[in-house]
Amino acid sequence: MIWNELKTALRFLWRNRLFTALNVLGLAIGIGACWIIFRILDHEFSYDADLPHADRIYKVISVFNREGNTSRMGGVSAPLFQGIADELTGLEHVVPVFGQWVSRVEIPQEGTASLVHEEPDGTDATTPAYFAMLPYRWLAGNPATAMDAPESVVLTESRARLYFPGMTPETMLNRTITYYDFGLQPTVRRVTGVVGDFDTPTEFTTKEFFVLPRTVYESYRWTNTAGSDRLYVQVAEGSDIGAKLREINELDQRHWDAFVAERQREGRDHIPPRSRVYEFLPLREAHFSTHVDDYGVRKTSKAVLYGLAGIGAFLLLLACINYVNMSVARIPQRAKEIGVRKTLGSGTWPLVSLFLCETLLTALLGTLLASVFGALAFRVLSGIIPEGVTPIGNVGMLAGFLLILTAVVTLLAGTYPAWLITRVRTADVFRHAAQTGRPARGFSLRHALIVFQFTIAL
Repeated sequence: MIWNELKTALRFLWRNRLFTALNVLGLAIGIGACWIIFRILDHEFSYDADLPHADRIYKVISVFNREGNTSRMGGVSAPLFQGIADELTGLEHVVPVFGQWVSRVEIPQEGTASLVHEEPDGTDATTPAYFAMLPYRWLAGNPATAMDAPESVVLTESRARLYFPGMTPETMLNRTITYYDFGLQPTVRRVTGVVGDFDTPTEFTTKEFFVLPRTVYESYRWTNTAGSDRLYVQVAEGSDIGAKLREINELDQRHWDAFVAERQREGRDHIPPRSRVYEFLPLREAHFSTHVDDYGVRKTSKAVLYGLAGIGAFLLLLACINYVNMSVARIPQRAKEIGVRKTLGSGTWPLVSLFLCETLLTALLGTLLASVFGALAFRVLSGIIPEGVTPIGNVGMLAGFLLILTAVVTLLAGTYPAWLITRVRTADVFRHAAQTGRPARGFSLRHALIVFQFTIAL
């Protein structure tokens, strides 16, 4: 039964090739647009989604209130991480990620000149807590000791292959790299570890990890805020988040008061009051925190993404509406076929299933053509599609999305015309057969108007 319906549907689509081509093209544009938008949404909403304990990881941000204006920054005062680690409890990990500025690196090569790279990005200083909180895959080195020596450096796989082409991670260990700051002062570091790159979108984009040593900070450093000094905390399960945040602000207030007292002892009376407090920003929301000024961190707006999803749904609905219009316009030309089928005993469901089968085949052809449109669009629109978004991504998820999309299109585009077909009355078909005659071939004025509407709508 199903095979017969498929053969009948294929014969109809083949005999009406122009009609089929227009419908396939319309659905392909709608499905292709949804494909691209789905890949963008999937990429953006997957930021740090798979990190273990992501629901208990928070980014500490600074909130400034000056003259009635409130602003937020993703950086903190440099001594804060040591103060929290030393004086507070109930936090499993306190993880600083402090940006480091490098003007040039030199990597000695055996038997040839040193490799030189100017101003490498992704150079940050941190502590071993970074690797305790984040699930990096170690390719070489011991995670327990890799950050012990002050001049150690841990590289991600991509950065390691750039610096040491053709070498295995194990042979990269103990190799030296000379880093020059912007004053051209050199620091020689030794490679103590190589870790795999994160293969999912993440805010943690460091490629070279330096050791952040413990420091005796001067009191004024508690009043400074650097946008490149980020701080993350992982709270213990069951902890009172509000209480931990209050403890951090009380800690900062104590050190601020100590700074004020020190300056007053030096005879400086006009010290502005503390205008900064700290807030917790859930890690899963950090990528969407466009209200927070974050140096070097890529963000996006949820409102924009929801609007983009709405555009995708609108384009798909528009394609379905055009399919419905064109299918309904052909019902009079199929009236004799429908009348004959009803005369021979065909019931409502066989007629509906036949038309839905035709719609399903058209939608499948549209999906195949949409794959071509999608791949082409990723090249043509590379300037506006976010970096890191690929046409395929997770194959299983994309296949499931396209199957669901095809089913939705089949129901949206096919249900109403299929219902109209069942409303055709056999007696009326044969009573007016002489006047109706044979359907006109090619384009009539009605066909031209439908195609014009179809084109303008798309």
